Amino acid sequence: MRDFAVDKFFFYSGPNFYLDQKAMVFNLTVDPDGERIDFFAPKVIEQFPQLKADLPSSVIDLFADVLIQVLKMDIDLYINNYAISRDGDDFVIAVEYLDKISTEDSVYLVRDWFRALITEEAFDFQTEFIKL
Repeated sequence: MRDFAVDKFFFYSGPNFYLDQKAMVFNLTVDPDGERIDFFAPKVIEQFPQLKADLPSSVIDLFADVLIQVLKMDIDLYINNYAISRDGDDFVIAVEYLDKISTEDSVYLVRDWFRALITEEAFDFQTEFIKL
């Protein structure tokens, strides 16, 4: 499955081309003919009701918003910044981070959850989130 494929992970220890602070940057492939935001929104809002007030208009922005919420680790860590750009057909997402391993694991968690929503596979988000 190429939808929500992630690759090209890079870590910057300070200001960089993407953000004015340290950042993890990765590429994300989103199928342009895939599910739209209204498909993901109900499940995302169920998990992160704070996103309801300012729901983005695109799936890529929703992915980044969910990733930021995951990176806050349910304790409202001061992680808020991300940037999205393009690399050919892929999107490039840059997010601020505290820990390299947990940040990369968080990307895979959000990716796996979005894929499970598409394929209607069982996915216990809370259980996987706690493992982080």
